Amino acid sequence: MSRPASVVALTGGIGGAKLALGLQRVLEAGQLTAICNTGDDFRHLGLDISPDIDTILYTLSGLSDPERGWGRREETWSFMAALEEFGGETWFRLGDKDLATHVERTRRLGDGETLSSVTDSFRRRLGLATRILPMSDDVVRTRLLTADGWLDFQDYFVRQRCRPAVTEIAFAGAETAKPPPKALAVLSDPELRAVIICPSNPLISIEPILAVPGIREALASCAAPIVGVSPIIGGQAVRGPTAKLMRELGLDSSATAVAQRYANIIDAWVVDRVDMETTVPAGVDLGGGRIMKKSLEDRERLASAVLDFAQRKAPSGEFRRWQPADAIDDGLQLGSANVQVYPDADALARAAAGWLSDRLSSTEGKLAVALSGGSTPKRLYELLAGEDYRDRIPWERVHWFWGDERFVPPDDPRSNFSMFEAAVLSNVPVPKENVHAVPTVGLTPEAAADAYAQELQRFHGDSSPTAEDPLFDVVLLGLGDDGHTASLFPGSAALEEQSSWASAVNSDEAVPRITLTYPALESCRDCVFLVTGSAKKAILSAVFRNEEYPVTRLRPLGRCAWLVDRHAAPDCAESVPTSAVAGFPRSIQT
Repeated sequence: MSRPASVVALTGGIGGAKLALGLQRVLEAGQLTAICNTGDDFRHLGLDISPDIDTILYTLSGLSDPERGWGRREETWSFMAALEEFGGETWFRLGDKDLATHVERTRRLGDGETLSSVTDSFRRRLGLATRILPMSDDVVRTRLLTADGWLDFQDYFVRQRCRPAVTEIAFAGAETAKPPPKALAVLSDPELRAVIICPSNPLISIEPILAVPGIREALASCAAPIVGVSPIIGGQAVRGPTAKLMRELGLDSSATAVAQRYANIIDAWVVDRVDMETTVPAGVDLGGGRIMKKSLEDRERLASAVLDFAQRKAPSGEFRRWQPADAIDDGLQLGSANVQVYPDADALARAAAGWLSDRLSSTEGKLAVALSGGSTPKRLYELLAGEDYRDRIPWERVHWFWGDERFVPPDDPRSNFSMFEAAVLSNVPVPKENVHAVPTVGLTPEAAADAYAQELQRFHGDSSPTAEDPLFDVVLLGLGDDGHTASLFPGSAALEEQSSWASAVNSDEAVPRITLTYPALESCRDCVFLVTGSAKKAILSAVFRNEEYPVTRLRPLGRCAWLVDRHAAPDCAESVPTSAVAGFPRSIQT
């Protein structure tokens, strides 16, 4: 398929750079121009630093660090170590190779060159045909108002790690800034065939670009279609503090809300498939597909699909104009409930394994997963340790907890730990310190529950969990015939426990259980229910009618989805009302 003669990408840093890389790879050399946010730029240690421009430079030239997502690969840190010895500021990390970029930029800006000129020289030196332009050669600085007053962006983002609540965002200097002549020229180029707004943070990456006088006007008069790609999936940001900032500013954290901010600019809006009910401004086309991309091939497919959508061409297999009856992977979306239905238990387990392995591999830093017991997740665990998925999971960074456990020795066949050990721990190199089993030997059930709650507190640290810093990244749960989940049984005192993260439970079995309580299970980024078999059909239908059961009292802080097989699912989509699993956020990607 022929590609557009010229394409412009408006982009911030890491998130936008991934799509920009895909665009560069599927377009001919020299067809792409990236207009970059410079509101993040600042002066530090006497150096002029342009974080988003550098991220684009490093990513497109293959020099970026794939682990951190910023800076250069195979970096060394001698400068920072020496600076720390002298008591210098080390909160903003500058690697030795990265340092050379800032030193040379500072020298040339000091000699009177423009940021556009310096950036163009850098990209040529790195062998890039893609043109990289700053949004302005003038100084524009993103500032955020908090309870402690106005903060410069890097102070907020890096030094304080986005912790302060933000009540206002300003772009100091934007009102008098001018866009580079080359930026205006490429937007008015008759050969321009598409403008792509990358899935960068709309508030602090794209809107600084739009705040520069002349940019909005150039886009408004641009004859090429302008396609935006949502940075929000299921109410959560693909990366960074987008969702947090939107909530603090009184905005809905959704693909709809971002689309509205781009009203009168975009001609088309591309969302993830979980957001297919997004409302777009009048006259804007809606496209749905899979936005979260991990591999280089994924980014190329996303780029090709977005370009095809921009050109109003036939679908390439990845994106298409959405129709309400569309299947999603092997599942079927039921009404507006957060439900995916699969042909059988094995298909469900494979979908869950694919999602979970992608979820863990795409998230940086330490991860925490709360596991479900019972027969349904057993196949999932076996798949995770199998050849299709085990190499995709960063086992050294994932910590495993249990949502509930029978009060039996760990080698007892009834033990949930024993099942996971046989399926996973015996087959993959999981560090011993990453396995947080419920203590069931030498303690009473009550003491074991207290000990497990303390273990969770030690792992999480002294601070209280929040939506941005929850106990768990992922919580896996099941559904009992009586509507229980974990070991939160009907009538149990554990249902009312709000002060502890774990509780002892007397079940109908002769063996007591230890369960995580609502406050612990709800503190997660993603909550996934796995339900299979015809025996669960009646209770699942009752749950979808929002009848009172322990499971319907659960209100996760993050995203939530139900993965069920057709044997457990209600007879038809119409049996699931729009209020099903009321109060739950939109579903995760499967």
